[in-house]
Amino acid sequence: MEHEGSTRRAGVSRRDFMCMAAAGSVLGAGAVLAGGAQAFADPSKGAGEGAAATAAAEEPLYPYELPVTVTKQEQREKKRVLVVVDYQVDFVNGGVFGEVAPALAIEDALYDQIKQYQDAGDIVVYTKDTHPADAYEHTREATFNPPHCIPGTEGWEIYGKCRELLTPEKATLVMKGTYGSKDLPAILEAMRSQGMAFESIEIAGVSTTCRVLHNAVILYNWFPELPIVVDSRTTASYTDEKTLEQLRVLEGQGFIVKW
Repeated sequence: MEHEGSTRRAGVSRRDFMCMAAAGSVLGAGAVLAGGAQAFADPSKGAGEGAAATAAAEEPLYPYELPVTVTKQEQREKKRVLVVVDYQVDFVNGGVFGEVAPALAIEDALYDQIKQYQDAGDIVVYTKDTHPADAYEHTREATFNPPHCIPGTEGWEIYGKCRELLTPEKATLVMKGTYGSKDLPAILEAMRSQGMAFESIEIAGVSTTCRVLHNAVILYNWFPELPIVVDSRTTASYTDEKTLEQLRVLEGQGFIVKW
């Protein structure tokens, strides 16, 4: 994705790379290696055109976009992103899974963090686990979890006072039927395509060992140039011990954990 106010080095974009990989063309028939660079040559072209293609390929192929140089003005305009994962009644209190004390305990800190991002004009995205009643039984998750987060039920709704901040009018809603959401990076990429620059991505919500983990890993790998942050005050698993254990693992894998 090309960024506004910047230039990208010649080469193949991440999206183009993924498309070529899916088509089986990366380093396939006709690939040319010249000076450590990788090019895709068309055998139907003449020698002159082939030489031009090789010369144009002196920049290496990267499977992701290189960090771009931005002006001081653009740096001031960069926005932080807060992703709140599945802070729903079924996962916090009174729903299918009963009361989860650690999830209840983060309510005030999570509310304050969401409000701080919103007041600063930063980006807030929130996910809602969503399982239509007539489809859940056919999913892998149904083999080990009872039906939950069914649209229209109280268990599907955002829990507690965070509900007043996490609305489609105040934040970006992503509904998902799996632990991790493929739509999360797509939505953030769409924002960047419109000229928005990101400073960091912070992940909060429940549970640290499952849905937060899955989405954290997706975003960590999709945005290799950005700090990915997890705050110990705003995420929880089913026990404090499990939360602590998972945060230590994430920190060891390169996430920035705020203790």
